[in-house]
Amino acid sequence: MERILVICHLVENRFDGQQSKTNDVIAALKNRGFDVEILNYGKISPLLVLFKSRKIMKRHTNILLMPGGKKALFLYTYLSKFFKQANFYYLAVGGWVVNLIENKKTRKKLKNLHNFKCVVLQNKQAIKVFEEHGFTNTSYIPTFSSKTGLTDIDFKKSLDEFNRSSEFRFCFFARVEESKGIFKACEVFKRINQIYSNVSFDIYGQIQKEEAGVDLQKYLDKRIKYQGVIHDDSIKTLSSYYCMVFPTFYHGEGMAHSIIESFMAGLPVIATDWRFNSELVKEGETGFLISVDNLEEDLFNKIIYVIQNKNLIKNMRNNCFAISKEFDSDRVLKSFIDKIEKN
Repeated sequence: MERILVICHLVENRFDGQQSKTNDVIAALKNRGFDVEILNYGKISPLLVLFKSRKIMKRHTNILLMPGGKKALFLYTYLSKFFKQANFYYLAVGGWVVNLIENKKTRKKLKNLHNFKCVVLQNKQAIKVFEEHGFTNTSYIPTFSSKTGLTDIDFKKSLDEFNRSSEFRFCFFARVEESKGIFKACEVFKRINQIYSNVSFDIYGQIQKEEAGVDLQKYLDKRIKYQGVIHDDSIKTLSSYYCMVFPTFYHGEGMAHSIIESFMAGLPVIATDWRFNSELVKEGETGFLISVDNLEEDLFNKIIYVIQNKNLIKNMRNNCFAISKEFDSDRVLKSFIDKIEKN
């Protein structure tokens, strides 16, 4: 049985794209028959992390880096030069690594990535940035999710319910923090609800910081509600909504899980034209893009527009569901795992 070491930071009771995709990759490797050992550096004392990491890394010839932050990426990229016998791989989650490559100072700290067997990136803009700075070992795989999408029958049921409903139910599905745009979205829906009595806004996502929870409470009422965190049933839950609102301006945004799981539910997305969102959201086909610089006004106008164009949203739901199979983790990760097996 082929062995592989996955270096990552898994945090209990934390639910975001980094955690989800790391778990998806580990599950895919195990399903292909790999003997997976996990080096969870977050559980190692900072004083011992260097010693214990080197001891564990010595045992492996296949090592996959999936760190959740730049300090860990710098450390393990540096350590890679001491293990010439190993095949190193880096699978980037999120868009923050692009910032590091664009910055001359931090790019120097990642020079050993050039020696990796493969640097896997999930968007084409990131590939371009890496290649512009001399990387010849990049590989593109789309973003992915291991969640089970709707069946054709379930999607038809959700579409029938959509056609019957006279309500316009919008949702937000991401971490609850200011940089994800949630508070600006709440401000907009406060205005919308002064015009329409049949519009609601449900908020799903983890509140990681207490102050964000306090700020959110200021906006909640009978038509703007916080619904907690959804896990395995997220696709089914999302399928009952009209549109998903994703007004992010988070600096490390990558290929958002929120968007692809909305598509898997047949749900169009109104997102900011920020970072890599435009690689997923196609204007007028699977959603709409709004300006970050004029976020609240653009979002307000776009919500009014989609309410007044229900037939357009119906067609977009079909488009979203049709492309959602492109994000299936088994399909997406197959080529990457093939590379590891060949090496």
